[in-house]
Amino acid sequence: MPWQDDPYSFPQYSPDNKILEKFRVEHTSMISIVEPLEYLIFDNPTKLIESKMLHSAIVQTYNVGMQEVHKRLSVRQRGCKMIVDGGLPAVPFYSENVCYAECRMREILKKCYCRPHFAKPIDGQTTCSAAQLRCISRFKHKLFLYGFAPKSCDCLEKCNKHIYYLKPTASSALYCPYYILGIQIKDCPILREIFLMNSRDDAPISSSVMTLEIKLPTVIYSRELSYDLSSFLSSIGGAAGLFMGASVLSFVELFYFVTLRLYFRTKEYMAKRMEKLSLFKYLRGRK
Repeated sequence: MPWQDDPYSFPQYSPDNKILEKFRVEHTSMISIVEPLEYLIFDNPTKLIESKMLHSAIVQTYNVGMQEVHKRLSVRQRGCKMIVDGGLPAVPFYSENVCYAECRMREILKKCYCRPHFAKPIDGQTTCSAAQLRCISRFKHKLFLYGFAPKSCDCLEKCNKHIYYLKPTASSALYCPYYILGIQIKDCPILREIFLMNSRDDAPISSSVMTLEIKLPTVIYSRELSYDLSSFLSSIGGAAGLFMGASVLSFVELFYFVTLRLYFRTKEYMAKRMEKLSLFKYLRGRK
């Protein structure tokens, strides 16, 4: 999906909008689709691309967005983080999967006093030596490699994110004889695809072709405030009316009697007292 400068708006697409992407894979491999600035973790859907095969799959995309009113809320109130919230030492942006990785690096630093060579270096942290890498292997079962990070990592989900579902549709094997490659290539669809995509003479025979049909998002899930200030006032008013027979006007009157009315009554009392004191001094002076 294209990078969005405005985190509060997403493009709308019609149901028939889709993109066809075709690429060549030279060896047996695993592919997965993640959004930009995101790391690959265990729960991302993957697809095995075997050699000498013609593969096709459908990528269904969904968007999860937020409204601009959420910008005024704190991270604790909205329960998610925007990409601009940051808070990670290795990268200047926030990502849920990157947060998992950084939490794992903190555990390694706490146990083995180093940072692995495959992680992004950070000033002040030394790179693990061979002995320290063996230290990591001794407690790798505590690094949540195949599970979600514990709550102590404080890794919240992103407020705006793209979700991809990879659904394989078909795979056809290659049965063409190699010795008649230059003659019967028109009768072998996978070789025809490979040669059309790569006209080099050194194209490996073990190549495969992957065709992705990317369906652009037609459904956008939006985060909304389930309990705002107006809902809070309505709840207070409803509870007060049910149990005390009071209303919002009753609380306004209570505030008036406790503050403004008390102030003016006190001021009036002090003015009368000063008047009586002045009269007493005057009469005393006449005597």
